[in-house]
Amino acid sequence: MEISMLIVDDDRLVTEKLEKTVHFERLGISNVLTASNIRQAMKLLEEMPIQILLSDIEMPQGSGLELLEWIRQKQLPVECIFLSSYAYFSYAQKAMQLNSSEYLVKPVTTEELEIALQRSIKRVEEKEGDHGGGNRNLNLWETFLLAQNSRRQTEAEKELRQIYGDADFSLNFIRIFPDRDHKGKKDAVRFQILVSSHVRKILEGGQAEALIRVDACEWMLICKEPAGICLQEKKQELCRCLQRVIAQPVCIYAGSVGTVGELHHSLEHLEQMEMEAVPGDNPVLGEGDWLRQESRDAKACFPDENWFAELERSADFMYMQKEILEYTDTCSRENIMKVQMLQAFHKKTTGLIERHLRERGQVLESIFEMQEFESYEKDAYRTMEGWRAFIRFLFEKLEGNQKSDCRQESVVDCLKRYIEENLKEDLSRKTLAAQVYLSEDYISRIFMNAAGMSITSYIASRRMERARKYLEDTALPVSKIAMEVGYSNFSYFSKTFRDWAGVTPNEYRMRKAKERSTPLQ
Repeated sequence: MEISMLIVDDDRLVTEKLEKTVHFERLGISNVLTASNIRQAMKLLEEMPIQILLSDIEMPQGSGLELLEWIRQKQLPVECIFLSSYAYFSYAQKAMQLNSSEYLVKPVTTEELEIALQRSIKRVEEKEGDHGGGNRNLNLWETFLLAQNSRRQTEAEKELRQIYGDADFSLNFIRIFPDRDHKGKKDAVRFQILVSSHVRKILEGGQAEALIRVDACEWMLICKEPAGICLQEKKQELCRCLQRVIAQPVCIYAGSVGTVGELHHSLEHLEQMEMEAVPGDNPVLGEGDWLRQESRDAKACFPDENWFAELERSADFMYMQKEILEYTDTCSRENIMKVQMLQAFHKKTTGLIERHLRERGQVLESIFEMQEFESYEKDAYRTMEGWRAFIRFLFEKLEGNQKSDCRQESVVDCLKRYIEENLKEDLSRKTLAAQVYLSEDYISRIFMNAAGMSITSYIASRRMERARKYLEDTALPVSKIAMEVGYSNFSYFSKTFRDWAGVTPNEYRMRKAKERSTPLQ
């Protein structure tokens, strides 16, 4: 079995030291998560199964004792070890009342902590009925499927044949497609905990023979496939559950059923599928379906030139978006979509768009931030949902640009008007570019050419002019004026106004009041 542990301490140096010095894997702890306060810890405990908690007691946003009390109220099966700087009897007494496993007082040696962890691990194994340390044949499966040395592979296959005989299995790849906010190591640990726990829960009764982690987002799952029992529905359920709890696209590339010796053929086919197939709405892609499709003419699903010519004649971007999405969705339902097909489709589509823009004296770079464009473009070939997001992004941006009749001269007027009406709001380049459906770099260039100054300088000058009028014509407090012209930081506003006018806002107001009260000679 896999054991997951959560360390909760507001001192980052403590958690980093524990992660470096304690031999978690040697102890049998597969996954280690960290949290700096009890709110973060509660969120993690609600999201995924964690068996062992190692927590400080005194923390700024809530104590470890409060956290354990919450755990007991939720009836979560968690072994808790407190690691505290305080040897207070009241703390230890409360920890005992909440059924804490251990109460250690800092400083504690690595050896002392590892002994305490061993005791907690033993209690976890006794509760979950696992005294054998998980799948005894996992190393054999890993060697058979992943070893680069052919001799070791052959020896592992021979041992597996002796153990399982002619029993039927299927090899499956579980793949997560993380978004742009993927947090690296932190998410990798979370994914591992959720995948392993859901595999155990859904493929119960020994149907999941082994789960091998390939990388942060991929696993090999070897399933027992008893005669007369189809696991297809359970694999689909596994995908749906993982998509829900991970909130990322998940796909299973499902191999055909065969004996141990036949799994290497599945391995080759699944690796090809992973490189060439684009997962669609059905989260489970079958090896048999893939091989049947490979035997047919792959070009049969690609539209002819007349179809693209009709799209070009329409010049209606929302119509084009609808037609392309409907066409590719239909292809995806009827076949396993290939990366090469979407790439060819994208090449044709962008060709139409570039011709349309050239006629208006524009290029892609004038409409799109190319870093954002390339990010959507990359995701377009990973999943069908990524493709849909890319097409929607592409055509909605183009539709907005088409509706805007701004050219270089009027774009600047549009921007100036928007700035004047929204001086108290966010006026980032991204916000302004969205108003005229052009890219940030493009509006910066044409604004500089037409206005003779950068957008940032122009905004600052307009804000100072508006602030000057408020100071002259109203009795508003200076702090309120700062907010009205888009400055949330009063000190920064005062400094900016002094740099612009040569005096502070209050000095400026007093000077103008004095000028008004002085009679003309």
